[in-house]
Amino acid sequence: MRSVLLALSFLFSVALAHAQFGQCTPDPKYNGAAVGVYPLPYDPATNPDGGINTSACKSFPYQFNFNVVVPDTINFPGFGDIPLESLSLATTGAFSNLPAGISYSCNPPNCIFLKNTVGCVALYGTVPTSVATGDYELIINGSIGTGLGISLPFTFPNASLYPGSYILKVEPEDGKTCYKVSTSEVRSKSYYGEINPNPVSMEANLTIFSQKTTQLKLEILSIDGKMMYSKKMFVQEGQNIEKIDVSSFANGVYMYRIADDIETALGKMVIQN
Repeated sequence: MRSVLLALSFLFSVALAHAQFGQCTPDPKYNGAAVGVYPLPYDPATNPDGGINTSACKSFPYQFNFNVVVPDTINFPGFGDIPLESLSLATTGAFSNLPAGISYSCNPPNCIFLKNTVGCVALYGTVPTSVATGDYELIINGSIGTGLGISLPFTFPNASLYPGSYILKVEPEDGKTCYKVSTSEVRSKSYYGEINPNPVSMEANLTIFSQKTTQLKLEILSIDGKMMYSKKMFVQEGQNIEKIDVSSFANGVYMYRIADDIETALGKMVIQN
């Protein structure tokens, strides 16, 4: 019975992770920020760390999250503060120059971000091999609903408010700086793990990112629920690396589970010895 339950847990976690791909949660660090889309655009002079900081590899799932901040006023040069009601994007077509295979979804789903809220937009998908590599400069087009009863067109980046650019770089399948999102990963609020490279041969390198110093339990289970590895470990706040000998494991798909008494993070590992 335990094996059956573990196998069902594995299958449920994979299904849940697929459901989470393309979704986003607003980042609370932007509470109280000025109206706009965050991170702010890349500008070599004023914001060299801004913009889209990850590349998309062809044939690999990709995701990048924007945060949308809407306070109750916006300051237009020459007009002063204007009361805000909302910032809206069309649910399709709001991003210009997206490479094929990449789309977006909003939180809230209707892409209408009301005043005094922080929402988000997930840029996600898989770029096919037929798409040209290179830089894709994105423009976000929307509208601002004002307290004056009129709507104003809104583009981001914006030369008057936030100059700069959003560049999504598309790289080949073997690109070295690509961000490859795992569609079978479930993250907890406090920690998550990444196997790299994945598939694994002989030794797995598990990187655990934790928001606190704590004790965790690491388990690896086969797809039929058999416990293959179990270890209690202390992790420090930040990045922790755990090397796992998998030379005796049969080739196939395994689940790794990281847990404490409150939360659980899950992921998939493929072994090809």
